[in-house]
Amino acid sequence: MKIEKRELLQALQKIQGIQKKQNYAIPSVLFRDGFLYSTNLEVTIKIKLNCQEPITIVLDYKELKFCVKKANEYIEITKDGKINGIQIVKYAVNNFPEIKEIPLSSALINFDALKFVSKFVTKDIIHDSLKGVYIDCIENKLVASDGTQIIISNDCSLAELTSFIIPGKSIKALAKTFKGHININYQNNIIALSKDNVIAYVIPHDGVYPNYKLVIPKKTSYLQYFKVNYKEFKNAFEIIAEMQKSKKHKYIPMKTIGNNKLKIYNVANDNNSIIIDVESNMLITVALDYNLFKTFLNNCNTNILFFESNDMSREILHIKHSDYFYGIMPLKFI
Repeated sequence: MKIEKRELLQALQKIQGIQKKQNYAIPSVLFRDGFLYSTNLEVTIKIKLNCQEPITIVLDYKELKFCVKKANEYIEITKDGKINGIQIVKYAVNNFPEIKEIPLSSALINFDALKFVSKFVTKDIIHDSLKGVYIDCIENKLVASDGTQIIISNDCSLAELTSFIIPGKSIKALAKTFKGHININYQNNIIALSKDNVIAYVIPHDGVYPNYKLVIPKKTSYLQYFKVNYKEFKNAFEIIAEMQKSKKHKYIPMKTIGNNKLKIYNVANDNNSIIIDVESNMLITVALDYNLFKTFLNNCNTNILFFESNDMSREILHIKHSDYFYGIMPLKFI
């Protein structure tokens, strides 16, 4: 089999997420019918290669990658397991796990949004059903929660599919495989993610996702809100958090002053509190748990943060940073 070095190296880079030791990968790759396969039994990646004279062979991943990096412009792989004449470890094809495939679909999902939302998947063994991102195909939403806060993205088009859960660790393993909008399908207890020449087959998380809609604030005539510049707010919030760290203060209070100022308090020393500009009708003093809020805050890509709450649900805050992402955060009223 003959293939350009750049082509094969790019393919190997796309599978490196599932080849990490902690992901329990099968430490080999399968070449068959002009495709490259790699799997850790929970995620299988299939990549179409632009190659000549394709062969069927299973080679050691690390040794293959080493030889490809050292090669010049072209790679030649022979049936006896030689890479440009250098012998590497070869495995029996029959020992490579069976690949279960399903048809592709026109349904779309933003993988960058999926990665963002997956940062909030619980690591708590108690909340087993929350260990993945819920793909709500009825509401067209991506949902994740750690049992305390919820993050939701609307950046998907999934009407033709049945709802399912993608394990958080599988999304992490595919972090270098996809970006931007990709196609997604779900059939026969298999998820298929695809873009260009790459397909990933993922085993879904088994379980029933809780009804997250029960905690989403309902739109009412009592809506209270404030809007702030993201960078200004993040800078002030992080300064106060750093000041309070030594005092072990968990919550950071905020108070609107009139309709155009927001005071972020330093509980340890009020003289070091910070006041920033705000557009608001929310005359209220609340406190946010920094440890919960920092993941959301650190992963925003926006100019404006929009906070809202209402009298129907006064213990949570609805935080939007674009048309696609919003978080439901617990509040402490003080």
